[in-house]
Amino acid sequence: MNNIDEELIKYKKYLNKLVVIKNIFVIICFTVLAIIFHKWWIVLLSFLLMSYVGKDDDNGK
Repeated sequence: MNNIDEELIKYKKYLNKLVVIKNIFVIICFTVLAIIFHKWWIVLLSFLLMSYVGKDDDNGK
């Protein structure tokens, strides 16, 4: 049982890292677009494409 818990923790850390990298990429791309087109509000559109990792439910699944 302990090995399964360790693998789950490793998986969740890996998933969090991937989501952070994806979010950074989205923000950088939209910032570059905002600079190119001289429109600051384009960066606000990046919030539509940002991701997050939710929490588990009470059953731990």
